[in-house]
Amino acid sequence: MSTEAQALDAIFEVGPGAHFLSSQHTLSNFETAFYRSNIADNNSFEQWQEDGGLDAQVCIDNRLFKTGNQPAFQPPGSMIDKVGTGQY
Repeated sequence: MSTEAQALDAIFEVGPGAHFLSSQHTLSNFETAFYRSNIADNNSFEQWQEDGGLDAQVCIDNRLFKTGNQPAFQPPGSMIDKVGTGQY
């Protein structure tokens, strides 16, 4: 792990009981250090519910369905016909 990734300078700069939001390390790295998943829903809980409250497995299945691939897990029986619809 790099010295930059360890952020020891930021830890010493901020000290105990404070936050890192305004530290130089955070300001320099926040745009590139944060990973945004293309599976996880980053909306508010209320927006997630309004959009159907789909869990990660349904999102993955929908993405596979759109690309023409089959999901890794084949649901038993007629449920396979619902892959890609978000309805299980």
